[in-house]
This record gives sequence, structure tokens and C-alpha cells, in this order.
Amino acid sequence: MEKQQEEILMKVRSGRGVMAVAFHLYSKRFWTMAKVVWPWLIVAAVIYTGIAMMIDYTNYVLVPLVAAALLAELALWTRTSCWLTQRPLRNVLRAAKKHWLLLIGIAVLGTLLTLPVCAVVSLPFIILMLAHWESLYGISMGDPISMPTYYIYIAIATCFITAILHICIRLYILFLGYYAWGSAETRKQEREQQRLNLIQ
Repeated sequence: MEKQQEEILMKVRSGRGVMAVAFHLYSKRFWTMAKVVWPWLIVAAVIYTGIAMMIDYTNYVLVPLVAAALLAELALWTRTSCWLTQRPLRNVLRAAKKHWLLLIGIAVLGTLLTLPVCAVVSLPFIILMLAHWESLYGISMGDPISMPTYYIYIAIATCFITAILHICIRLYILFLGYYAWGSAETRKQEREQQRLNLIQ
């Protein structure tokens, strides 16, 4: 019962309180969320994998592919927001407009918070990619091929898993925004109530 009280949306919280309750709900309902949004998650991860493999093999990226990845992740965030709030998209957007500046700040702050975790998760793929580039450089200098023929399969699998983990980690930002919005809306309502009390 006490934990349910802590998860109440409409409650004034400090920044640390918002982060704590958001992480608690994120970890508690992660698998439920994953069951709902997995198609969008897979699509976004596949596109990000394609981008990473292009960088690994050709050292350039098609801009339309990057745009498609961002749109896929935006669709995932939209679907997750509707699931989290239990409201249709129209209502979610209407509520978000009231505190849009706060939510943009939360998105930026959340990105900075999750960046170190995403960097650690990326290490296996980064190491594989650097080894591949070193091998290609060696080949250009006349050295024999040092990477196994099945490298591409290992790289794709590693990159796909890394992309899924990155996207899942970034979904925590939605939970931060959810509780930050609730705290800001509660403060606003309390101020309006105090103003009405003063007028009376």
C-alpha cells in the first residue's frame, strides 16, 4: 500500500524524488511495457543496426535511414507514452502542452543521465568495430586477413542487442517526464487553490 502511495502521479516531488519514483515504476513495469511496445522496439533496433553496420563497413550513413530511425523511435515513445498514461495520444499531447518547456528540459537531462549507461552498454560493439577497422587497415598495408569470416554475423547480433538495450534505457526518460509533469501540475493546482483561498 505504501509503495502504491509513492507511485501516485499527482504529488509534489523534488528532482531526486521524481528520479527515484520513475526508476521504481520503470523497473517494476518494464516487462509489461516491453510486451506492449515490442514491435516498435524491434523496428527501431533493426534500423539502428543498419546504420551502425553502414558506419562499420562504408564509413558513411544515408540521411534518410537516420531520419527513419528517429521516426521509428518517436513512434515507440508515442506508443509507450499512451501505454504509460493510459490515455489516447490526443489527450497526452494536450496535457504535455501545459508543461512543454519542463518536458523538453527533462528530455535533455534524461539523455545526459542515460548517456554513461548507454556508453558502457556500447563497449562490446565499439571494441568489435575498432578491431574490424584495424584489420581493414592491416589489409591495406599488405597484412593477411585477421578477422574471421563470421565477423559480420557477430557484429550484427552485437549491434542489434546493443540497439535494443539503448532504446530501452532511453525509455526511462518517459517515466521521468511522466512524474515531472505530475509534480508540476500538482504545484500549479496548489497555487491556483491558494489564490482562490486568498480571493475568498
